[in-house]
Amino acid sequence: MASLFVSLQITAEEFLQLQAAAKDFMLDPDHPDRYETVGSKERGDTDMVKLKLFSCVKAFLEDTWGERLWGKGATEPEKKTLRWPESDKR
Repeated sequence: MASLFVSLQITAEEFLQLQAAAKDFMLDPDHPDRYETVGSKERGDTDMVKLKLFSCVKAFLEDTWGERLWGKGATEPEKKTLRWPESDKR
């Protein structure tokens, strides 16, 4: 896990906050479409499953977390090379 939050350029505390918020977001009973992507063992199109999960992650980050962790107001922004939303461009 340590290598994950290091690669995301966030602190261990930020990682734990992000993880808890993502869990709440994905398991929100008001959004069963998100819940269905968690731990999905569908036998169908795996690309479609990945696309649904990517869509959920994108919505989660756009909600506030992307800006909070990698935006201009992020902690120690001068030490981060990842920028929100600039790093999102492909």
